[in-house]
Amino acid sequence: MTRFEVLNPAFRRVSDFQWSQNYVSAAYVIEADATVGSAVVLVTSGSESATLTGALKIHRPAKTRA
Repeated sequence: MTRFEVLNPAFRRVSDFQWSQNYVSAAYVIEADATVGSAVVLVTSGSESATLTGALKIHRPAKTRA
């Protein structure tokens, strides 16, 4: 069973993992006060693990006038 965890407290998984033949998915919520920068993803499959650095990047959208 493969699992993905984002090692950033501003990311919160809000669904169970869904597995298919060639992918794993889950829904996450990113808190509004998340720190700008890269987030690390830890991938675990059985007894093996890998760390994906720079896999996700948080940035603030440009402000626009309405």
